[in-house]
Amino acid sequence: MSSTKKSTSSSSSSRSSAPKHALPDDYTVVAGDTLSSIATSHQVSGGWQALASANRSVAGNPNMIMPGQHLAMPGGGSNL
Repeated sequence: MSSTKKSTSSSSSSRSSAPKHALPDDYTVVAGDTLSSIATSHQVSGGWQALASANRSVAGNPNMIMPGQHLAMPGGGSNL
């Protein structure tokens, strides 16, 4: 008997270059991100200030977000 295997590696490689979204209201910071750029690109109502306020426990200093941090997207956020 012979069996064939289907390759599924192409789907995982395409995800590695894009920001990961663990939940619909969650964003994972990537290198080069700022709260302002995240708030703008995800249409966060209230801008970076609202994003900073919603994530005080994760990012106490809004100028010091780090790749890999998971940020909650407050009301109005969009996962583009």
